[in-house]
Amino acid sequence: MKKYLLIATSSLLLTICLVPLGMDELGGHPIKFSIVNLVYCCFTFYLLRSAPDAASRLKAIGAITLPVLLLFVPLHSLHFLETLYALPSSAAHLTGICAGIFLTYASTARKAAFISFFAIASLWITTSGYSFWANKAFYGTFTGAVDEPIPPFSLVTANGQTISSSSMKGHYVVLDFWNTSCTVCFKKFPQLEQYHTRYKNNSKVKFFAVNVPLSRDAPGQAARVIKDDGYTFPVLLAANKSLTSLFKVDSYPTVIILDPSQRIIYRGLIDNIETPLRELADYQ
Repeated sequence: MKKYLLIATSSLLLTICLVPLGMDELGGHPIKFSIVNLVYCCFTFYLLRSAPDAASRLKAIGAITLPVLLLFVPLHSLHFLETLYALPSSAAHLTGICAGIFLTYASTARKAAFISFFAIASLWITTSGYSFWANKAFYGTFTGAVDEPIPPFSLVTANGQTISSSSMKGHYVVLDFWNTSCTVCFKKFPQLEQYHTRYKNNSKVKFFAVNVPLSRDAPGQAARVIKDDGYTFPVLLAANKSLTSLFKVDSYPTVIILDPSQRIIYRGLIDNIETPLRELADYQ
């Protein structure tokens, strides 16, 4: 009994130590998913290989799994929507345990194939797969694809000039909604700059960073921040906060793509816009 209590305690401490990896400063949930998967796979495999018989292995699996379930099941059950984004990185403890179990019982050939699959899948989720889940958690669809009409609207330039939506017709328009308190927005700006630079000579697509002013913002602050950071994409201001309701922007950053007829065809993260843009326009 002491042995399995020690395993359970080790699993609990390991889980607690891995939780901070979900913080953006330490890598965020995509990185956490892969690390947790790998750590719990190795942890489980090591303990099961050391177990003398099937009954001992079963008890060890229970001791590894129980602390994870006690920590995360109540959290995600009571605050499901609030913790939806973190769900895969929490579930990574369980997928890692399952991977360790499989490796324990699999033949040598299957072990080699599984390790390759495990590595590729973890790499894909870390680099791009998790962004599809994030899109689902924040915007309701994995791909961000929507088809919604939008009534006429207007935006304001840094110089105070009003731009009507009619002037954008005939183009694919990418609107990156942000505010000055959004740290994630600033982390995503290099991607917006890359797209703007790559397609600046393409007359079919226009990119704008749409600032939603905060009451504490000084006049012209948004444009100055972008200029001081060396970005060249144009900045527009939401004339009023009703614009975010019009576009159904509930969190920041949110990227909206309008087609030439002024219908919303994408709502989500900038990480996932490459595919819809390639499908909708010729970037030659």
